[in-house]
Amino acid sequence: MGSKGANKSFDYNLIKILDAVILSGNAAMAAKKLGITPAAVSLALKRLQSYYPEELFSRGKGGLIPTAKAVDIHQNFSQVMKLVDDTFLCNSKKDEAFQITLLGSDIVESYYLSQLYNSDIFDRILINHFTVRN
Repeated sequence: MGSKGANKSFDYNLIKILDAVILSGNAAMAAKKLGITPAAVSLALKRLQSYYPEELFSRGKGGLIPTAKAVDIHQNFSQVMKLVDDTFLCNSKKDEAFQITLLGSDIVESYYLSQLYNSDIFDRILINHFTVRN
């Protein structure tokens, strides 16, 4: 079930810790947001650091400053967190009324979906688009 190159011992809870630290700027505020101690955040960051050869944070006056590597990792983790969060959005029959599934060519994606993009429909309705390729 794991993906190629995935580390089987990786603790996926570290994703939330990294997210909280980057968004809050320091371990104490991240700890408060997560409901854990600052020491637990520091320990989690050390564990996360053990997976990467590059430094993830440097210390600054206001707290922890993420390196370019940490920002890159955070962007990837943010996508994963959004995908997980999205699994909770449409879990009832009532929610299915607010879904549209489109099956079409690249023209559908490039023209029609771009027309809808500027409307508020994207905020209210989940649009699934599947491309047909020959």
